[in-house]
Amino acid sequence: MVRNLMMITGLTLAVAAFGCSSDSSSNNGGAGGDGGSAGEDGAGGTAGEGGAGGAPGALDNCLDADDLTAVCDDGFQDDYVRTCATTALGQGPATSTCLQEDPPGLSMACADCFGDVTQCIFDNCIGDCAVDADSPACLACRDANGCDSALDNCTGDLSVACAE
Repeated sequence: MVRNLMMITGLTLAVAAFGCSSDSSSNNGGAGGDGGSAGEDGAGGTAGEGGAGGAPGALDNCLDADDLTAVCDDGFQDDYVRTCATTALGQGPATSTCLQEDPPGLSMACADCFGDVTQCIFDNCIGDCAVDADSPACLACRDANGCDSALDNCTGDLSVACAE
């Protein structure tokens, strides 16, 4: 019974990992400072410098030719991601390791993207996603926790890359 529940949970997590959001995070720098005001018979102050951008995460990790061959395949999500996430019981590192095996033989960086989204859903949304990975509650949880946008940023824009 527990094993069946864990397999269902793993499958649900894998299905939840399939949705991709069009949201994208930005690492824009902060705004520049205001110039100082002019004093009596004096010049205005110098404007402050813009803030530093946020630390970017790893981006575009699945856009090399070998990874694209696998991730653009119609059966990739069902045949590999779902199977690996289920086998890994929703744990990201094990999902990633599984996806690096042949087939599909993803690079470590690309496989880590799918492992990370699986872990994000497991850690944050298991209650909302356990029964129906396409439910509004599950989709809202994934969005609120940045799971899908992190996947999109990590993999690169697969909707464009796979269409080419």
